[in-house]
Amino acid sequence: MAVQSQSGYDYFDGNNVKALISPVGTHFWDYAERKFFIPKDSTTGTAFAFTTWIGGKKNDTLHVAAERFRQSGADYLPGPIGDISTYEPSEYAKWDRVWKITREEVQIWLSNPSVNPVPQSVIDWPVHGDLSVG
Repeated sequence: MAVQSQSGYDYFDGNNVKALISPVGTHFWDYAERKFFIPKDSTTGTAFAFTTWIGGKKNDTLHVAAERFRQSGADYLPGPIGDISTYEPSEYAKWDRVWKITREEVQIWLSNPSVNPVPQSVIDWPVHGDLSVG
């Protein structure tokens, strides 16, 4: 099942840069317009889009994950690695997001963890997954 939406994206907003970050690997672009700006409050972009390509060899066989903006399949999907045949569309909705946290939030929390509340993005982070869905 290929997820085509950019509904779960968020923005990196720092160092005078504003850039769309996607849970499906196609960053800086929402499938309609570029979303990478320097300075962040401008309409001038220095990059159109970005994806991550990863490759490796196992027993002399090359394996590659190379997202090509959903033009030829989808190599990156939101959610845990597992048996995706067991996932329902509602499962993807749980993972179709970017967990965003700032250094300041972590520093405040860690400065006195017994008093300061845990940031919501840490509480929501899906660190352990759900073994019942593979």
